[in-house]
Amino acid sequence: MATTLDVVNSCLATLGEKPLNTLAEPHTFRAPAQTALRDANKRIQAPGWWFNIEAMTMTPAPLTGQMQLPGDCIKWQSGVRSSDTLIRSQAKPWIVQRGTRLYDTRTHSYVMTEDVTGEIVRLVAFDELPPVMSDYIAAEAVLKFQSNFDADNSRRQELTQAWTIARMEAKAENIRQLGVNLLNNNVRLQRIKSVTRRLRY
Repeated sequence: MATTLDVVNSCLATLGEKPLNTLAEPHTFRAPAQTALRDANKRIQAPGWWFNIEAMTMTPAPLTGQMQLPGDCIKWQSGVRSSDTLIRSQAKPWIVQRGTRLYDTRTHSYVMTEDVTGEIVRLVAFDELPPVMSDYIAAEAVLKFQSNFDADNSRRQELTQAWTIARMEAKAENIRQLGVNLLNNNVRLQRIKSVTRRLRY
């Protein structure tokens, strides 16, 4: 599994630079490499994947009536559409995300009078990602970095090929994980499987 230092060194390698031993070492291209990784991490996680989507019920703050989203929230929307959780909730499209708070477009106010359940997409730290996702994000970061600082087309083609493979593997894992969750949390299916097991034994 790639670490932040691994990705930075991969970025530097595209320019023929020597690797760093630690992220504390000074280097002209260290900061741009870290920026490329940070941007790629947020950009790829933003749509939501099996590992960073959670159902959450928000409660108005006692004094203000407002609902403050967690600091790692990339995106929030009301209602729970997936079958990955036993929580069920109808969408309230008039409750939207504005900055780090929820806003009621019907009352034109941040003040809420009741709980709201929705799905939150969290930004997971790069070093805590599933390996298949860290590989995908690392590949994108290195490709973007190389595109910004190096004009070697042959090298870019190699990186693009690696990025394509990593992207396909990440999407395949997402489909597999969502399929497993859907089957495991489908109450009706679980009842059928339970009856089948009893009949079998």
